[in-house]
Amino acid sequence: MVIYNPENVSKPPEAARLVELAKELGLDAKAVQFRTAEDIERAFSAFATDHPDGLVVLTEQRSIAHAKLLAELSRRGSGSQSCIRSAKVSTRAVSSPTVPTFRRWC
Repeated sequence: MVIYNPENVSKPPEAARLVELAKELGLDAKAVQFRTAEDIERAFSAFATDHPDGLVVLTEQRSIAHAKLLAELSRRGSGSQSCIRSAKVSTRAVSSPTVPTFRRWC
């Protein structure tokens, strides 16, 4: 799953390309837009039913503003029964627009 802010004009094509690359690698992937904290929480709650192969948060101002929420939801799996292979939060990934944040979900 690729989470991105559609209001940043560079992010929709970036999200589409990442989904395309993931599918080429045989991964289940889709892009999910967010504008608010509630959108992020809905995306994470969908993990319980969607079982994505991973999570990429495209970094930009809005995702950085929600970095604490994203980190917390990654750590606790949004209360779902999903397991997290790696819940380590990379501050480098949050602060660098060129390095996406990736989490592996079971």
